[in-house]
Amino acid sequence: MKSFLPFPVILVCAVFLASPGCSSCSGWPFQDKCADIPPGAIPQTGAHVAGWQSAQAALAERDDLVVYQYEWIGETAELGPFGSRHVDELMHRCLNVEPGAIILEPSGVVSIDVARQSTLIARLASHGVPDAESRVLLGYSKAEGLYGQEALPLSAGYLRSGSRTGNGLGGGSFGGGGRGSQRGGTY
Repeated sequence: MKSFLPFPVILVCAVFLASPGCSSCSGWPFQDKCADIPPGAIPQTGAHVAGWQSAQAALAERDDLVVYQYEWIGETAELGPFGSRHVDELMHRCLNVEPGAIILEPSGVVSIDVARQSTLIARLASHGVPDAESRVLLGYSKAEGLYGQEALPLSAGYLRSGSRTGNGLGGGSFGGGGRGSQRGGTY
């Protein structure tokens, strides 16, 4: 039984491998001399990732300008401790950074919403924030909250650390290891 290839098959393979990559342009195999991509047309490494991160950071900054319902004491127009600290930071930003509108999350009760809006306007105006009345608007945040079912596994993932768990989320150094994984998810 012969265990070698016939000479014509070897010759055809050698000619195919030695031929240039582009038949109309001279060049080495696997090097495309006919490429018409101008220098600089391919973005630098990480350009798209950095753009995505910048967009997420901009959305997070915008969410800092939202006063949520949990920052008030019950169904009143009195700010709680966290709300007072948050509004103090907003006043500083309004005086130094000149952000856009401050969004007040509506409670669903018109009288409470009007009273809370008046409280915010009065507090901003008392500290010299220009155009306080036009800056405080009722509306909802663009950020989406998490339901309890989503928050629990995520918080557990953020609290874990170490190389076995992928330094936070997932498992191992390439992710995975979550629910239903063959790599041994923990939830």
